[in-house]
This record gives sequence, structure tokens and C-alpha cells, in this order.
Amino acid sequence: MPQKKKEEPELLLVPFCDVVTVTMASLFMALLVVIDQSMKTPTIRNTPIAETVTNWPVYFECRANQVFPVNRVKLAEALQTTTNAVAKTPGGSNTLSSISGLGQLMMQDIGDEYYQIDTRYLLLGQMALLPRTNATGIKSAEVTNKFGTAIASFNRDNQYLVFLVRDDSFSVFRKARDIATRAGYRSGWEYIGRDEPLTFVGAFARIKSQ
Repeated sequence: MPQKKKEEPELLLVPFCDVVTVTMASLFMALLVVIDQSMKTPTIRNTPIAETVTNWPVYFECRANQVFPVNRVKLAEALQTTTNAVAKTPGGSNTLSSISGLGQLMMQDIGDEYYQIDTRYLLLGQMALLPRTNATGIKSAEVTNKFGTAIASFNRDNQYLVFLVRDDSFSVFRKARDIATRAGYRSGWEYIGRDEPLTFVGAFARIKSQ
């Protein structure tokens, strides 16, 4: 009985072109971020006398005269969940080490109710956060009543508060810091440019207590 001739493998051009398009677009966006970061002039910022602490930082952003919680643990979990989901799709294995997988990951909306992760920065080993425009934090008039409740569950011995302050929100920052101080928490702060994303390098990125 004659053997059936094996068919030649067929190259599906449309899916292949889609993968190439997504990959090239992702690499182009990443290249723009790398160029932007490399051309920035370092900013010299005077900070208060600071002391190194071993406590774990809890971050808050002061923006638009509101206080927003920056839950790095929740955001990291959202990134890991999405990475695992993308890795299971065709061409997505080993997501962060595969060009096509990374391209798919960069097209996802990852984050929580306050922030979206800017996936372009993943190539630099950084977690960068973009504020969601429709998010609402603790407003200045509500800080006295609500901020103390928001920090009540933290451990004063093992954690301290870090405020990332935009130039339009020093008033609400001072109110929140005073509440934290009266409640017995250490705190630190750093000025963040108006359009600057929040960036974290590694798991132990931190600002000293001030």
C-alpha cells in the first residue's frame, strides 16, 4: 500500500504579520522610553536630614490636592497574574524573555483602581505607574477624618509612610503627614515632577525617614 505523501507545512502569513507588528510596535515604544531616560538631565533635589530605617515603606502619592494609596504589592500581583495569563497564549511562553511574549504583555492594561502599570519600563527592570485620570483619592477636606483610618492598620514598628508629592499638593501632604506623626508613624517624602511617572527599581526601592 503506497505511503501517503506528507504535506508541506503551511506558513500562515496573517497571524505571523500580527505578531511581527505587535513586536515592532512594543520595541519602538520601549526604545522611546530608553532614549527619554538617557537624555534627561539629573535633577538635584534638596531633602531634609534623613535617617536610614529598616522598616518597610508604605507609599502614598499627593496629587491634585488628594492623597492616593500606592499599593505596590497589589500592583505586583496584578502584573504577575497578567504575565502568567499571557505566557499561556500562543507565542507568549517565557513572557519577559521572549520578544513576542513581551510585545503581548506591553499591550495589556495592568493595574488597580488608582494606577496603570506603564509596561514600556519593564525592559528597564522598573515598575512605572501612570495615574488613572478618573481615580479619586482622599480629598484635602476629608484628610482629617479619612487618612487616620487609612493608615490605622499599618504596623508602626515595622512600616513607615512615604509621600510622593506633586507641586500642586503640598497643602494636603502637610495635613496627611501631621496626622501620621500624631499617630506615631515615621515618614519620608520626595518631590515628584508634574508629569513624572512613579518608578520603582527592584523590591527594596525606598526613601529614607525624614
